[in-house]
Amino acid sequence: MEDFNTWLFSLRLNQRPIKRSVTIAGHSTSISLEPVFWDGLQALAREQNASLAGVVAAIDRVRGENGLPSAIRQVLFARISAQSTTHPARPETR
Repeated sequence: MEDFNTWLFSLRLNQRPIKRSVTIAGHSTSISLEPVFWDGLQALAREQNASLAGVVAAIDRVRGENGLPSAIRQVLFARISAQSTTHPARPETR
């Protein structure tokens, strides 16, 4: 359990959300996300060879009734989940 606790402390869970303005379809909107999600969104934009605003606009188009920040977090979680099933972690060796 100590390794789990050490890992939890390493996550920097005390970071507060950061509000940024993004223009979507010609309209400016503010989005509040924790730094880890802004980092993930930037990585996704680089991966897609797109701007951050372009990725946010794409997520906005498919989010349905879900809030935009929630939809962004879900997309980023799905991306990480897909990567972990594509590249499963190697079993620990003892």
